Amino acid sequence: MNETKELVKRCHEFSFDKIPPEVIEKVKYLTLDFVGVAARGTLSDSSKVMKSFITKCASSPEGAYIIGSPLRALPQYAALANGTAAHSLELDDVVNEASLHPAVAIFPAVFSACFISRASIKKFI
Repeated sequence: MNETKELVKRCHEFSFDKIPPEVIEKVKYLTLDFVGVAARGTLSDSSKVMKSFITKCASSPEGAYIIGSPLRALPQYAALANGTAAHSLELDDVVNEASLHPAVAIFPAVFSACFISRASIKKFI
């Protein structure tokens, strides 16, 4: 079987129930880590500039949430704003327990994708 078929087979067979409990706990931890880093990052100059841009160009009352703000935006811009906030602190090399904050590169897009698809917590994990 070639690699693509193997990947498709594994994805098709995958279910939440097959995820080990320690992996679920790690995802919960990384989620809290990401939200905390992003929340503090919203106070940075780069986040303020991003929110100003979104307010003028991409806000949407039905849009995805921007962490630490009542502002909502088109999902791709919410991901951009949340990613900007999360990266603004440069904490990627500080907390070993968070595996170097890997969520700051992934979760902004995942949060917006989950918003668009109305995904459950299980789908998020």
